[in-house]
Amino acid sequence: MVDRRLIAVIPCLAALAASGPAHADPQPLDQTHPVVVAFVVVAIMALPSDIGLFVPHDLPGGPPSANPDAVLAWSWQIPFTESRRHRALIGLDWIPTSKAERARGRLGYRYANKNLIAGAAVAYAGGDTTWSPELGLRFGPERRADIHLLARAEIPVAVDGFRGVALLLGWDMF
Repeated sequence: MVDRRLIAVIPCLAALAASGPAHADPQPLDQTHPVVVAFVVVAIMALPSDIGLFVPHDLPGGPPSANPDAVLAWSWQIPFTESRRHRALIGLDWIPTSKAERARGRLGYRYANKNLIAGAAVAYAGGDTTWSPELGLRFGPERRADIHLLARAEIPVAVDGFRGVALLLGWDMF
């Protein structure tokens, strides 16, 4: 006996095969429908740009915690040079599994070229201000959407300890 799902799928596959390859002409941004542009802008602003782990350093002089926390991070970047390599950075980290502060804001500078990301920010979470240096690798063509791996430390402003490190996988539009 023939499965009814297979009978339903066969006409769909035949219609796709008969239609031939699709060719979409790229449209300039000024000819794109405003609703599509608005949807893309909202998605860029609302979707996290990084996802990963924050490995806290629990004890001064001791090993890192065995229980890393999940991190969702938003990093909005504003290029301020023609090359778009130098950027002002506004960021928000949400750490839903943390027993301490669940949100951290960041304000700083990021340099990005074809293969490298480097930057520093001041981070703030629940009365605790830290330096947040970062270093990462980019995978993708320059000035286009890419994927990156990023390591970001949390160091007290007095530089007398170490709060932990975030290891992130993300995407970038610049």
